[in-house]
Amino acid sequence: MNKLLKYSIISLLVSIILYALIIPPKALGEVNLEVLGPVEVVNTSTLSVEEQIKYTFGDKWELAYAVMMSEGGGDPKAKNYNTDFCERLGRSSVDVGLFQINDCWHPEVSEECKLDIQCNVKEAYRISKGGTDWDQWYGYTDGHYLKHLPIN
Repeated sequence: MNKLLKYSIISLLVSIILYALIIPPKALGEVNLEVLGPVEVVNTSTLSVEEQIKYTFGDKWELAYAVMMSEGGGDPKAKNYNTDFCERLGRSSVDVGLFQINDCWHPEVSEECKLDIQCNVKEAYRISKGGTDWDQWYGYTDGHYLKHLPIN
C-alpha cells in the first residue's frame, strides 16, 4: 500500500473518531434533562388519606373518596366480618382497610397491604379499574357513597 493511501485512511479514521467525540449527546439518543424541566418527586407514604386518594385516582378522586368513606369510614385499620361463607377460606369473609378489600374475593392482596394506606389505595385503584368500576363495593351499589360526595 502506498504512503498516500495509508495517510488517507488514517486521516479518515481520525476524522471519524474526532467527529464521534463532538456529536451532541441528544444526537446519540440521550435525554437532555434541561428540556424536561424540574421533576416533582412525591413520597406518597407521607400523604394523608385524602391526598393519597387524590394522587392515585386523579380526576376520579372524589368518587373514590366517597366510596372509601362509605366502606371503611376513613379508618385504615377497619375490619368488618361478613356473614357470607367463603368456600375457599372455609369461613366467613372479612373486609379490611380503607376500601374494605375482601379477603375471599381478593386473596392476591395481603393482609399487610390491606392495612397499609398507600397499598390499600393502590389496590382499590387496580380493583376498580382505575376508578371506573365500583360494582364490587357495597357502599357504591347501595348508594351510601352519595352522602359523601361534595355538593356541586
